[in-house]
Amino acid sequence: MESRRASSFYHHPPTPTFYHNNVRYRPDILDIALMRDDIDNAIGALTSHITTVVENSSRKVPAKSDRKELPRDVIELIRIRMLLCVERANTQPVKIGPCACSAT
Repeated sequence: MESRRASSFYHHPPTPTFYHNNVRYRPDILDIALMRDDIDNAIGALTSHITTVVENSSRKVPAKSDRKELPRDVIELIRIRMLLCVERANTQPVKIGPCACSAT
């Protein structure tokens, strides 16, 4: 049961998920226990997958990080971002609306 992948759990549940239209119907204790195991297995598989993805996409940076120690691509992105911020701060606002010179 544990060897089953989370994706197969979502596409083909091992037990029917249909419940009766009768609102007084209550599932048996065994049904609830089996559902909890399936849910726990799916949550465990998802948590493991998320942990793997985060570890594979993260890079380690020293606690005392200096700009000179950062990779070149990161330094370049910071430089471009700062230039864009300065450029945006130095631009004049554009007037939107009718121009006074177009009145006839």
